[in-house]
Amino acid sequence: MNRMTVLNQSRARGARARLEARRRTQERARQHHSAPPAHTPLWLADLVFYARRLLQLRAFIVVPILAAVLFFFGYFTFSGRVYPGVHSLGQNLSSLREEQLTEVLQAAWQEQSPIRIHLDGQEIASASPAQLGMQLDASATFARARRVGLAGLPFGYALTPVISVTGQDYLTAQQYLLDFKQQVDTPPANASYRYVAGEVQPVAGVTGRELDIMAALDQLSGNPSRIWRRGELHLTSTTIEPWVADPLPLLESAQSIIRSGFELVGYDPYTNETTTFSAGPADVANWLEAGPNHLQLQSNRFRAMITAINTSQMLGEDNARFIDANYAYRKVNDALAQKERTVTLRINYRPTVYTVENGDTVYDIARKTGVPFGLIAETNPGRDLNYVFVGEKIQLPTRDITIPNDVIAHKRIVVDLDQQHLIAYEHGEVIFDWGISSGMESDPTLPGVYQILSHTEVAHGSSFRLCNDEACGAWVMHFFMGIYEVRPGLMNGFHGAVQLPNGFFLNGNEVNEPSTLGCVMSGNENAEKLYHWAEQGTIVEIIGDDYLPQSDLARHAKRIIDNHYTS
Repeated sequence: MNRMTVLNQSRARGARARLEARRRTQERARQHHSAPPAHTPLWLADLVFYARRLLQLRAFIVVPILAAVLFFFGYFTFSGRVYPGVHSLGQNLSSLREEQLTEVLQAAWQEQSPIRIHLDGQEIASASPAQLGMQLDASATFARARRVGLAGLPFGYALTPVISVTGQDYLTAQQYLLDFKQQVDTPPANASYRYVAGEVQPVAGVTGRELDIMAALDQLSGNPSRIWRRGELHLTSTTIEPWVADPLPLLESAQSIIRSGFELVGYDPYTNETTTFSAGPADVANWLEAGPNHLQLQSNRFRAMITAINTSQMLGEDNARFIDANYAYRKVNDALAQKERTVTLRINYRPTVYTVENGDTVYDIARKTGVPFGLIAETNPGRDLNYVFVGEKIQLPTRDITIPNDVIAHKRIVVDLDQQHLIAYEHGEVIFDWGISSGMESDPTLPGVYQILSHTEVAHGSSFRLCNDEACGAWVMHFFMGIYEVRPGLMNGFHGAVQLPNGFFLNGNEVNEPSTLGCVMSGNENAEKLYHWAEQGTIVEIIGDDYLPQSDLARHAKRIIDNHYTS
């Protein structure tokens, strides 16, 4: 068979095949009542056939896919789970319900890296998120994760957790920053001086800085998530200039006082004893600084020196006595303003406890300790002090309570209740020496160490004994000086002649035996002298058989008085 014959046979088979395909297409069209028009080209009929066949196949593919998609959305929508691809704090949150997400994230939150703390652009510390009051809000984080939807597909979605600083956590952050503030704050330093190799050298003032806590709290409460995400908290500080930066204007004054040294004299008004603390040039230079107009104390350094004195045994081994740092600071600053180099500082007493002994009443305890009954009652509120038992502990206030004002240290009045006598001292020398009358047995004068509190040239008093059915009479006291309160509003003290409502004088203005209602009465002429001599603050020491002399002057007076009545 030659080549031409084969070609003709192949063409014939192709034609037959096309005719057969067209026939089948027309047959199918007739079966579906949609036969193409008879004049439809063969190629278009083929195209329609294959398109219809493809739509039939697509229905078998699309319907299952659509069903799967609807199931997927329904599952995550109605089951309350997080959509796939979402992660936070390094944890995969896909398909987690709220309680599961809370457990996972809370565990991861505990392992979070510290927040680096920068101050004025320099990293200086770090703190855990919890220390800064930052807490994970798992419920809000879950809601945010749910809103992500399918954004996590296919590459994943990094979710920033919701972090808050509110309520008690805000207070936690505030306390941390306050503690941190103590570490970073630098107080300004005024110009000062130092003593080196025998020379007084000036030191320029130094600028301080203070942490801006409110700005830090605003950051933490305003956008804690941003701070966590960056892992940094940036703090700022404000500068504080010293009051005095230039030491030169007061250099000459500093040289004078530093080279001379300074003397602090501790004075005990109860014992009349003094204790001297001498500060050498190096010590004085250590606590001096330049003030606006004159030299003054560097508060912290001076107070540290007073604390060192109080904790040493310089004031006694029992540590019952101390110098008040605030009082000393004020007194020494006043002395520096006056260019004085010696200052007398009062020595104070701490509160104590009294153990009740056999036969004690609280009135006995008051006379033994020199603390009026009313002050003991105030220190033991809610206790019935009419009944006390052996071994019971009674709180006693500080002895200073009977000497509330500044002390006149060079004057002292001593009253002997046993011998009914008074001696007054000035600079250790006897000034006055005479007999007195104290309170009678029903209204006794209370022993103790007191001070002159008031002056009233003509005072008035009364007693239930001067009352009748219509009114109470009053007496007149000349040259009255109050020394202690028996009870609020009722004060005992010194006075001269007492003129009774009937015009006569109490006891005929005679003294030397107990006859008053608690005061100490002198003859009128003597009372006038005492009134004008004893300034407010003058110490008064009243002694007796139940309260022995506390000071050297009272012991001296006791010897003089005993000699008066035995010679």
